[in-house]
Amino acid sequence: MEEFDHENPDEDEEEYDEMDLNQDGTVSSAEMIIYEMLHGSSGSDSSKADSANLSEALSAYSAA
Repeated sequence: MEEFDHENPDEDEEEYDEMDLNQDGTVSSAEMIIYEMLHGSSGSDSSKADSANLSEALSAYSAA
């Protein structure tokens, strides 16, 4: 059994990429799309289109 470091509890936690939404260690294409939509990486001002695309990406991601 691994001993827990009480002085530095954060050292025992795994770090994940910000885009790895389910923290499985792999950033899927759906996670990349969702991350980019949420963080405005596309530079698009069309919020209605962005909302529709985000909704579609979330539906696809949750169905997988």
